[in-house]
Amino acid sequence: MATKNLGIALPPDGDINWGDTYRSAMSVLDASTMSHYFAEDEPFDGLNFRFKSGVYRKGEVVNVVNAGSVLCTDNTVNYIFLITEGEIGIFTNTTGFPTGSIPLFEVTTLEGDITEVNDIRTLLVVVPPKEQERKAITFYIGKDLAVDDIASVICPFNMEIENVRMAVDVAPAGSDLIVDLLIDDVSAFTTVANRPTITAGQTSCVSVAPDIVNVAEFSKLSLKVIQKGSSTAGKNLTISVLGLV
Repeated sequence: MATKNLGIALPPDGDINWGDTYRSAMSVLDASTMSHYFAEDEPFDGLNFRFKSGVYRKGEVVNVVNAGSVLCTDNTVNYIFLITEGEIGIFTNTTGFPTGSIPLFEVTTLEGDITEVNDIRTLLVVVPPKEQERKAITFYIGKDLAVDDIASVICPFNMEIENVRMAVDVAPAGSDLIVDLLIDDVSAFTTVANRPTITAGQTSCVSVAPDIVNVAEFSKLSLKVIQKGSSTAGKNLTISVLGLV
């Protein structure tokens, strides 16, 4: 089996042109580089490609993937790669390296054996950041509004709040309708003047971002009426918390 290791091949034992001393030095060099992570772990067992453990950095966190093996498809080229989102680990296919994966090896198989390994690991790999989606969590209070009316949900994902949007079927009159957003019973709008407010006579509004914007999955989100219209309270309030997940 031929192995390509970053374009450098170790000479065989006893090679009179290179010598065992140079071979040992090359082995130390290979083991000291970042490319040594997820190194192939010979001997292989038929079509089972064995690999050593390795690490990768994602943001400020260093993650470890344990040593293991993947079963290659016979009589073709197999692409072996690291996935760092969702189901994390080392995987293989015969169609090519998936978008967002970290390529490791191209493995050729023939008649039940691994015949060639092309090592395409690199010293530095940029893992593309996960694209954020914009989602909304919506509340509804379907009645004539009163102070201390409250609606709550459990947040189903980690979220970075951008703003709060409100609308009523019947506009408040005499005074503004003001609502507070609570995260685990603590106000997200510590700047009171920025709390979501539907001006008297109007039926909708969009707030600025709250002072606290990060919401963890399983946190309780609550919308609480702080002030209603004095002559007409306002009726049938729909509230959407918009943010990135």
